[in-house]
Formats: sequence, C-alpha cells, structure tokens
Amino acid sequence: IPELDVAFDIGQCTRAVLSVPTIALSHAHMDHLGGLPYWFSQRSFQKIGGETHLPDKPDGKPRVPVGRCVCHPELEQSLRGMMRAWEPLERQKTPFEIVALEPEKDLELKNNIRLRAIETRHTVPSLGFSVLERRSKLKEEFRDLPQEKLRELRTRGTEITRQLDIPLIAYTGDTAPGEYLVRDEFADAKIVIAECTFFEPDHNDRARTGMH
Repeated sequence: IPELDVAFDIGQCTRAVLSVPTIALSHAHMDHLGGLPYWFSQRSFQKIGGETHLPDKPDGKPRVPVGRCVCHPELEQSLRGMMRAWEPLERQKTPFEIVALEPEKDLELKNNIRLRAIETRHTVPSLGFSVLERRSKLKEEFRDLPQEKLRELRTRGTEITRQLDIPLIAYTGDTAPGEYLVRDEFADAKIVIAECTFFEPDHNDRARTGMH
C-alpha cells in the first residue's frame, strides 16, 4: 500500500515493493517471508529510503538507509539470525531493522497513520494487522460552544477533543477463523485483505488442518 508506506508480507521482492519502507510480516512461512533478505539487500544497494534507525558507523558516516520489518515478538531473534546467516555467504553485511510489535500495540507509519498488531491463530506465531488513521474530534458536550469559549477552555487545560482511530485497511494473514476477525478494526475497515487459499467445499479439511 504505497500511499500508507507499508506492505503486508513479502514472499517475493517485486520492483514495486522496494520503495515501501515498512514490511508488516504476518508469519514466517516462506511464501510470506522469502523475499525479505533480498528486499533489505536491494534497498541498501540502491540507497532507497529515508533516515535509518540504525546508529552511525564508527567512522561517523551515516549508515545506508534501510527498511524495517515489523513482526511477531516470537520471530524477532530468528529473523535476525536469518539475516546474519547471509553475511558469510555474501561476505558483506546488509543493514536491516527488525521491529517486534506486541499484539494490541501500535507503530507509527507516518503522520496520524498507525499500524496495529492483532494476534491471530495459525500453525506458527502469527499476526493480523490494521492500518488506522488517528483523528481528533470535538467532544459532544462542547459542540455548540463558540470558538472564543473553546479557546478559553483549552487555555485552562481542559481536554475538549477525543481521539478516534479510523480503520482504513485490515490484513488477516493466514489464520483460522476467530473472534479477532469481527472486531472493529476488521469489521469497519474500508478494505480487508485476505489470502483465499482454499475455497472449494472439499477443501474444508485441508483448510482446518493448515489453519487457513
């Protein structure tokens, strides 16, 4: 979703996904993960991206900008190990950033746009995601007040607005059915993305076994 600076999963690294700075990884099956090392490598090689979150090199020069991969906390160390395993093969270090995001926690993607992790059920640790736009709305009790009175209340430290999270996009990843799929972030999203792996009636047993 280039407008929101995020891509969901990366089984393959396409040209289009290189410009997106954040990969939201639902789980670590290879068809959802296989393109990640190449994505990090190509973003580094082509010097794509904004400021890196990594510290400067010892010589004081900034590191090559990298993207970040957001994942389930149980995947963080294994993903770091996967990236480090490429170093003796390529005989070079590819900069990377792995960010563990706890279920029910948010991560800022860009101004007022947040990524929320939602625990799902699969054969391995897995997350669904919701992209939310945060808006401020005037509280009901202040709606009919004139601007002068609102300014006065703000000056006195009165909180006159409330925060609203508007679901823009929901992504299920691979998951068994569950109550998490009917929560507001999924039910109210403008767009819901789901992988349709099994859809024929005789696929039901395979779907249950694979938790799709």
